[in-house]
Amino acid sequence: MPLLFRRLTSSSLRAFLEALVVPLALACSEPSAEPPDAGPHAGADAAVVTGEGDAGGWDAAPISLDAAIPGQADAAAACVAAEQWTRDGGYLQDGWNWQKRGLVWPAQPTPDSYDGDLAPALVEAEGALHLLFTRKTGLVHRIWHATSIDGEVWTAPAQVSGLAGDTMIAYPSVIHEPGRFMLWFDNGRIDFAQSVDGLLWTMAASGALDRGAEGTFDSLGVLYPCVVSNGAAGYTLWYSGLDGVTGAVGRATSGDGKSFTRDPTTAVLEHGPAGSWDNRAVTQPCVVRSAGRYLLWYGAYDTSKTDPGPYRVASAESADGVAWTRRGVALELAPSGPDAYSTRDPAVIRWRGGWLMVYAGLGDDLRYRLLRATSQACP
Repeated sequence: MPLLFRRLTSSSLRAFLEALVVPLALACSEPSAEPPDAGPHAGADAAVVTGEGDAGGWDAAPISLDAAIPGQADAAAACVAAEQWTRDGGYLQDGWNWQKRGLVWPAQPTPDSYDGDLAPALVEAEGALHLLFTRKTGLVHRIWHATSIDGEVWTAPAQVSGLAGDTMIAYPSVIHEPGRFMLWFDNGRIDFAQSVDGLLWTMAASGALDRGAEGTFDSLGVLYPCVVSNGAAGYTLWYSGLDGVTGAVGRATSGDGKSFTRDPTTAVLEHGPAGSWDNRAVTQPCVVRSAGRYLLWYGAYDTSKTDPGPYRVASAESADGVAWTRRGVALELAPSGPDAYSTRDPAVIRWRGGWLMVYAGLGDDLRYRLLRATSQACP
């Protein structure tokens, strides 16, 4: 594995977290009827997308989010029914128990394997959901935008404008404040832009966070920003750091969002021990503050059964955003279909009394697509 990283060129380094799954077809050319070990969340319900659609691959009829969110009385009963499961380490009320809901939109034909839509970011603004994501075609990555008023039906995606970069304009993190959207994205470093509508952007800062010093966990790359607003106290950034061997999650803070300082200077979440669901790398963080805690969903790279292995969305929680307690795999692989080879790049938001996740799936046709999942919340 270390040789793989040493051979990466500087141009491909920024996309290494995608490249990790490229050889996965060899390991998964015959998908097993039994998915990999789901860790402490084994047995969670996962509705699998089945049926082949257009030339782009898999398709499925939309499933109502409202149908997955019961009334207050039903939700309370569900929480009581889940008490044993909660004691076993899961938190239904905190979005740990996910139900897959299918594709965000039908896949578009892509010319090459490992192309498609990935790295989503979600934000609510004036009652509508805004979805920004990366569309990958070969080495070219661009950020696109769509909106929805119900989390199910989305406008046709449109490519955003105004962002500076060459082949890599990717991995968005977005916040909405009165009068403006704020965007952090990867351009070989983490840059910052602003917009009034989410489509036309103005660059506000280059190098809001650059790669770390030699010998640090993020010395070769900083990717996948996730920014949380702290109100008057400023902003906290979690991100993926690359050192040439593995991926880890770092943390930084800023007063204005234009320049971040690492806090602490070391990684706050590193890969787990041999045999764990995230034994090789932890990447693609999405952090949400809820009930006085920080909740984290991330891409867990697992080589315990095959090497190379899949990404799967995993979860953790923290009291301070620095020390994290792992909770296990949150979104398993499907036996076949659009997320048979990986679930990754989680974007999570509280929505209509529950939780909505948009994530990237790598299908058994070797294309990336955006999919939805929901989780109930206890009243």
